[in-house]
Amino acid sequence: MSSREVLISATTELLWDNGCAATSPAMIQKRAGVGQGSMYHHFSGKPALVSAAISRRADQLRQEAESALHGEGSAMERIHAYLDLQRDPLRGCMLGKLGQESDVLADEVNARVISGYFTWIEHELTDLLKSAASGGRIRPGTDVAGAASLLVCGIQGAYVLARSQQDPAVFHRAIAGIKQAVGALLIDTPKADPRSV
Repeated sequence: MSSREVLISATTELLWDNGCAATSPAMIQKRAGVGQGSMYHHFSGKPALVSAAISRRADQLRQEAESALHGEGSAMERIHAYLDLQRDPLRGCMLGKLGQESDVLADEVNARVISGYFTWIEHELTDLLKSAASGGRIRPGTDVAGAASLLVCGIQGAYVLARSQQDPAVFHRAIAGIKQAVGALLIDTPKADPRSV
């Protein structure tokens, strides 16, 4: 792995665990095992490195989500597959955490990448719910865009609950609740087989 890649990886880990404000260039250099000269050879400073790490993580999240949302199965199966993706409840969502830091969002590139990811995932989920609706499987009049937003908010909220209580079981309970809420949108919910949606 090149020094540049090592720096991005180290920065990603530190941002994820500590946030941006609490991550210093010295911490990045120590985690990456590189000197100051190497860091500034590849990046103009901490802001540029932070932006590279955020962009890298956004790309990773998209790939992970696409593996579920663009996979085999019905619309509802793919939504469930997305909800079931491997996540670290106590670590939280890196983009969700950084999206609450004003100094991160003050950078136009960071704001665009973070906002872009969440807008993208909402659209992906909306499209799947529209697919289920067009097949007559979702209750008429359902606001599918609102339901997609609720899914995204539910995952982020599940992270907050789990982290605040330091209990991953809280996260998994919340995800189960989200699945139940989505299931309630289905016509003939008690008899519905998600594989047929």
